[in-house]
Amino acid sequence: MSIAKILVPVTGTPRDEMAIAAAARMAKLCNAHMQVQFVHPDPASAVPLLGVPLSGDIMQAIIDGQTKFAQAAGARARQTMVDICRRESIEIVKRPEHRAEASCAFREVWGNAGRLIVDSARLSDLVVFGPVHWRDSSEINEAFLDVLRSVRRPVLVGNSPNVGQLRKIAIGWDGSIVAARAICAVMAILQRAEQSDVLIVHRKGGPSVPTQELTDYLVRNGVKFETHAVATADKSPAEMLINEATVSGADMLVVGGYGHDHLWETIFGGATDTLLANAKIPVLIGH
Repeated sequence: MSIAKILVPVTGTPRDEMAIAAAARMAKLCNAHMQVQFVHPDPASAVPLLGVPLSGDIMQAIIDGQTKFAQAAGARARQTMVDICRRESIEIVKRPEHRAEASCAFREVWGNAGRLIVDSARLSDLVVFGPVHWRDSSEINEAFLDVLRSVRRPVLVGNSPNVGQLRKIAIGWDGSIVAARAICAVMAILQRAEQSDVLIVHRKGGPSVPTQELTDYLVRNGVKFETHAVATADKSPAEMLINEATVSGADMLVVGGYGHDHLWETIFGGATDTLLANAKIPVLIGH
C-alpha cells in the first residue's frame, strides 16, 4: 500500500516532538503529505458539574480560561511542527497538493478529540501518535485503539525525538493475521529500506511458524531482507523483539498488534502494551 497522507494528532505537549519527528521521516521516505491536527475541545466541557448553580461570570471565566489554555497548546504544537519541518527541509503548505516531495500542513479543528481523530484517520494511509501511556488522555488512547481496530489503519508510535533514517527495518513475524496486515500496510517503506530483518518468533512449546509465503511475498515485492529465529524461552516475545531490533540497529519495528481483545491484554499483560512501554525506536502496528 502506498503512503500518500500521514495524519499526526498533536496535543501541545512534549509527546508532539516524537510524533512529528517520526512522521517527518516517513513523509520524506514516501514523498507523503503530513496533516498535523490539533483539536480544540469544547470550552463548555470545562464547566464542572457540581450540582450547584454557578453565576454567569464564573462560568464565563472557566470557559475563557479553557480557551486560552487550548490556544496556547495549539501554538506550541504548531511551533514544534515548524521547527521539525525546518530541520527536515519539509515545506509547509496551506493544504495538500500533488507534488514529488514531502509536505506538511497544520490543521485546527474544534470538538471531541477522539471522534475527530477517527474521522480524519478514515482517509489517511498512516496515523502517527506520540508515546502511548494508558494513564494519559482517555480520548487520545481510545482514538489510538479505534484507528487500529475499527478504522483498520496502521499506526506508528514515535518513542523518541531522535528518529533514524529508516534505512533498516525489523519485522516481527509470528504467522498471525495481524502481523501479515502490518507488513502489507508498510510495504512502501520496506521497498525503500536498505535492509529488513524478519524476526521469526518461536514460542516455547508451540508449533513452528510458517515463513515460506512471507518470504515469497517479500521477494516478489523487491524487499531486501534476512530472516532470524527469535526464541522466547527466557523472555516474553515482546521483550525479545525489542532486544533483537535494538541489537541489529533497526530504525523501526513493524508488528501486528492487539491480536486479542484489548481488555484481555490489559488484564493479563499483552505483548503490544509491552512494546509500547519499552521500545526506544518507532513501532509500526497493524491490526
